[in-house]
This record gives sequence, C-alpha cells and structure tokens, in this order.
Amino acid sequence: MQRSLTRTSYRLELLAGPAVTIRLQPEIPAGMLIKQVLVGGKKIHFNPATERGILAEPIVVRVSSNSEVLFHHTRGVGLIPITPMPQPGDSALGERIIAASFDGKKYTVTVEGVAGTEAIFQAMVFDQPIPTAEGCVIEKSAVPGRLQVHVQFGGSTGSIVRTSFSLSF
Repeated sequence: MQRSLTRTSYRLELLAGPAVTIRLQPEIPAGMLIKQVLVGGKKIHFNPATERGILAEPIVVRVSSNSEVLFHHTRGVGLIPITPMPQPGDSALGERIIAASFDGKKYTVTVEGVAGTEAIFQAMVFDQPIPTAEGCVIEKSAVPGRLQVHVQFGGSTGSIVRTSFSLSF
C-alpha cells in the first residue's frame, strides 16, 4: 500500500499457483471521501459507504499475476498508530491512543500518558487546510499533510492520566 494526499494504491501480486480472488476492504480514515476506484487501470462501480472505518462492501479483484487497486480520495483525518518496539522487561508506561471519533467537522481523540509529560502524536489531514486545535498544539511537519500534535499530560507526576484533544475543520 502507498498513500498520498489524494490517492491510495494497493499492489497485489501472485507469486505462484493458480489465480486467486481478493476481497479488499481497506480501512478508510475518518471523513475521507472516496471519489473513484480503478482496478488494473479501469474504473469500477463501488459503494463508498464505510462501517466502523472499513469499506462496507469489498472491492473484488481476480489476481493471476499482479494487479493494482487505486483509490482517488479527498479529505480525511487520522492519527498514525503508535508502534512501540518493547524489549523483554520493558514496562508499558508510554502514551496510548484510547479512542477517536469524527462528527463531520471535529475529530476528537482521547489519549493516555504519564502525568507531567508531553507526547507528540502524528496526524494526517490529507488534502485539506490545517485544522484549528483544542487541548493540544499542532505543528506542521516536513511531510505534506502530516501534523505533529503536542499534548500535555497534567496531574501527579508518575501516574497515568487520560485527556482529550480535538481538531476542527
């Protein structure tokens, strides 16, 4: 998968054996509108609806060697998942994304972290203006569409606290 501000491409490759049918149901970032889907360069009919962030009806692709599924989209927002690489004996006291919701204009996120610290979360806003922020400070990144979201965790030093922030479009 490769994703840019206005397109997401999936390259499907069969290395050996008979042709296979793939039922592709990718995750769609909150508020993203899928404008067009191409399979092998040909426009197909699709249902743009999502259920719980997943394309509601799969894109069915028959792959005998390789194929590309290309989504043209606009808008959308989402946090880039935190992928810790713990070693044996490490504790899990870092920041965590607890929940996120989008009501069409406001993206609200609940996070946890160690009291008295600041965490920086990475957000994607795709092809739309930088949102206004509440409960955080946002900073543009060198990567187009990416923002650094700075969140302060208040409270007693050492305890785990939960807070929320929002990005309004």
